Amino acid sequence: MIFFTADLHFYHDKVIQFASRSFCDADTMNKALIENWNKKVSARDEVYILGDVTMKGPEYATEVFVSLSD
Repeated sequence: MIFFTADLHFYHDKVIQFASRSFCDADTMNKALIENWNKKVSARDEVYILGDVTMKGPEYATEVFVSLSD
């Protein structure tokens, strides 16, 4: 399967309000996004991320990528 996604905005509290996401805070959002990704994406899949992974910098992006399914 090939997936395309954009603007995940891990660790971004303000995106919850801007995008009307139904989370109480960024930590809860991060956990839900990672859990949903890992349920759907397998090691055989290709994922293209076309927008912001996080607004916090490469260290945080690396932390997220390590948590996602291989």
